[in-house]
Amino acid sequence: MGVAFKRDVSDTRESPALGVILLLRQKDADVRYHDPHVPAVQHEGRTMSSAADLVAALEGSDCTVIVTDHAQYDWALVRRHARAVVDTRHALAQSNDDAGRHTDLPPPRPGAMGAPQ
Repeated sequence: MGVAFKRDVSDTRESPALGVILLLRQKDADVRYHDPHVPAVQHEGRTMSSAADLVAALEGSDCTVIVTDHAQYDWALVRRHARAVVDTRHALAQSNDDAGRHTDLPPPRPGAMGAPQ
């Protein structure tokens, strides 16, 4: 969730999400994203489009990774529909519905884990 560099903007330059996408693709993962501020993103010669339906994207994913915590996301909805969540922004703490299916991790550092330089 979220490919923008920071909350509530459309700028993807130096976004840690691009490095996460690259790493997952290197592991042959089927990667999709949802970002209400970024309808399409181009990286490493590929163009990706944001999933139109967040609930369908959550329910159709084995794991959801929260990279950008846009203010308009409903975190309780994410908890209800995601199978498993890696929350790099501690966004789910904003929801009292603790389903216990997520892992809080620090946000990816630029230059780390294949993140764009």
